[in-house]
Amino acid sequence: MKKNNLVWILFTIILIAFLLIEFKGLTSPQPGDENVYFYMGKLFSELTIPYKDFFYAHPPLQIILLGLVFKIFGTNFIALKAIPLISTIISAFLIFKLSKKKFGTWEAILTLIFFLFSYSVLFNSVLSFGINIASMLFLFGLYQYYVKNNYLTAGIFFGLASITKLLSLIPIAVIFSLIFLRDKNKFLKILIGFSIIFITINLLFIILFGFNYINPVYKYHLLKSFQIDSNFSEYYNIIKLNWIIFALAFVSLFFKGSKLLDFKIISLTYLIALLISSRIFNYYFIIVIPLLAILSGYYAVRLLKKINKKIILIPLILFLILLIGWDLTANVSFLHNVGFNEFERGDDIIEFLNLKFDKSTPIVGDDSSTPLIALMDDRIILNNYIDTNSAVFESKLIDINRLTNDISNQKTIVVLRSNQGLSAIKEFRDFINTNCNLLSIFNTKLEGEYLIYDC
Repeated sequence: MKKNNLVWILFTIILIAFLLIEFKGLTSPQPGDENVYFYMGKLFSELTIPYKDFFYAHPPLQIILLGLVFKIFGTNFIALKAIPLISTIISAFLIFKLSKKKFGTWEAILTLIFFLFSYSVLFNSVLSFGINIASMLFLFGLYQYYVKNNYLTAGIFFGLASITKLLSLIPIAVIFSLIFLRDKNKFLKILIGFSIIFITINLLFIILFGFNYINPVYKYHLLKSFQIDSNFSEYYNIIKLNWIIFALAFVSLFFKGSKLLDFKIISLTYLIALLISSRIFNYYFIIVIPLLAILSGYYAVRLLKKINKKIILIPLILFLILLIGWDLTANVSFLHNVGFNEFERGDDIIEFLNLKFDKSTPIVGDDSSTPLIALMDDRIILNNYIDTNSAVFESKLIDINRLTNDISNQKTIVVLRSNQGLSAIKEFRDFINTNCNLLSIFNTKLEGEYLIYDC
């Protein structure tokens, strides 16, 4: 009992340290894609319907949760950012329990440290992309399958993950394949649980919205252009920033035995799938980070146990502690000085807009900042053009001419960021330069220029 109490004391200390690191990010609204989802959640709380009234490129669960938060708390960025943070904490608890139950105490402690203090988790735990929710639900499924042997329940959680983010279907498909090869009865149970959620929800939304659901949720992702340079750069950065768990996970490939074979297969398949994806972003790796942390925790202990001489073992443990501490210090320093900074000129932009325009004037533009401005200043986005990233228009699912026509038909504020998003689309840039007046440019150190137009 004393040993078990010590373990949970260590768990609590690690979790408190994580929360102290995350506090600045939790309380700092900043430009980014999460604001697209926040604004959509606000619309949903007001009974404006995704797939019918606005373009939403994912299954519905995240927007439903965000809508509930808006209904309860209103526009409260701490409450909104708490969704991914709580999801991360639950994910940490699940992989800690899984590792402790299946492998051992120190394996569980190291798994927890490698997971919570990896750069990608530290950065993305207060950014609401929906991937943290999907990852949590996926880990619930893993826990139910590998620890509790509840196959139907595991399938239900996998189904819930799949209606949050489609990326979760990659590791789910791998798990299903492994189960099918080993035990048809287990496979049938887990498939029934998964189908109850995935097929039912998708059929319901297809019946309700038809191609207005199919096109953004499925077709859109197939229409994205393959960007090899961007993907390679993103992949390289993720490995560089999370190098400890990637290095230890790589070492695990050279250990014989089947104890963690499934996790190796799932991780490797997912990482290969990302390599050949049309476009990847850093948060895509959030689903695989828990598995890499489990592999790292287990094989770090295996490596240490192979060394029997204390004269070597003690310095090696100290070196590992210093290595993790050095990496964590570097990550925290960057996040607190750069990554978690607030919207640098947000208040200035809002003050300017209030001087020039009344609240009834709609706003449209850069998808990383315009929804944030709209939420902070209680403004309306023109005809619900919320997700305006260039891929949406390149897919032709939304016609850029429709957007420019709508801007032409009424007085509109257009907010752009230099050389990205809408600004990168030549046709839109030409329209703005011809039909709109540039009122002001707001320079920022980290985010580039914000250009405000009166159209």
